[in-house]
Amino acid sequence: MINKIGSANITKKYQTVSVVIVNWNRFDDTCECIDSLLAQKGVSLKITCVDNGSSDNSGSRLRDKYDQIQLLQLNRNLGFAGGYNLGIKEALKQNTDYILIINNDTVADEWMVSKLLSEIQANNIGIDAPLIYYFENPSRIWSSGGYINKQLLIPLNSHHTNENLSHPVERTFISGCCYLMKKDLIEQVGLFDESFFLYMEDLDYCRRIMQTQWKMKVVPSAKLYHKVAASSKGQYSPMERYYYGLSSGVYYRKYINIRNVWLIVPFRLVSAILWTFRLVFSGNFQSIGAYWKGLWKGWTK
Repeated sequence: MINKIGSANITKKYQTVSVVIVNWNRFDDTCECIDSLLAQKGVSLKITCVDNGSSDNSGSRLRDKYDQIQLLQLNRNLGFAGGYNLGIKEALKQNTDYILIINNDTVADEWMVSKLLSEIQANNIGIDAPLIYYFENPSRIWSSGGYINKQLLIPLNSHHTNENLSHPVERTFISGCCYLMKKDLIEQVGLFDESFFLYMEDLDYCRRIMQTQWKMKVVPSAKLYHKVAASSKGQYSPMERYYYGLSSGVYYRKYINIRNVWLIVPFRLVSAILWTFRLVFSGNFQSIGAYWKGLWKGWTK
C-alpha cells in the first residue's frame, strides 16, 4: 500500500527539478538531507521522499515535519532500486525534464543542484553528478566518478582521487549517491534493475547508459557531503557485507558471457578471498558468513 501525503511548493521563478529521496529508518539523516535541498539557490525543487517501510516511525515523523514535500509511505522495503523507481515514476508525472536522485545520508551544498542543472543544459550530456566529499572530513574526496573497465566490469579510480579537477570531466561511472538525469535518458535507458536491493544498481545503470549515445559527467563545482555507510548501518557490518556480496553476484551473473568468463571467475574468486582476509583482520567475523551467503545467493538465484 502506498500512502501519498503532501506536495512540494513550486516557485515559478526558476527552472524546476524533481528530486527523489529514499528513507529507511534514518529520520535525522533524511531531515538533514531534505533541509539542504530546501535551502538550494537558483533552482526550484519538487521533492518526493519514499519511505521504504521504515519500522522506526520515521515515515510518520517526516509527514508531520514537512508539508512542502511529497511523501510516499510503503508498508515494505523495496530496496534502493525499488524505492528510487517508485519515486522516479511519480516524478515523471510532474511534467519535469530533470530528475535528481540523492541518498538520504548526504548533505548538499546550497548551489549544488543549480550547478548540475547549468552543466546538463549547456552540454550534450544526459546525466551529471557532483564531486562527493566525506561528511566527516569535508576536504577529502570520497568519489569523483571513474571509468568502467570493459574486461573486469568494474569502475576504476572512482574513489579517493588525487586528480586536480577544475572543470567538468566525462566519466563512464558516477556514484548513485547523487546524480541529475534528463527525462529523455530515463525514457530510453529505463528504470533501475530491482534485482539490486542494495549496492551496484548505479554500476549497472552506468553500464546500460554506456550502450547509448548519452554522456556522463562529474561537475567539481557542485559539491555533496556523504556520511559513508550510514544507510547500511556501518561499513563492514554483516548487513552491509551481505548485500554487497548479493549484488556482486547478481551483477556478474548478469554480464558474464563466453568471452569474459575465463577472466571474471578467477578475478571474482581472488577478490572474495581478499575481502574475507580483510574482514578477518578487522575483526568482523560475523560479516564473513554474511558476505559469502550473499555472494552465493547472488550467483545462483
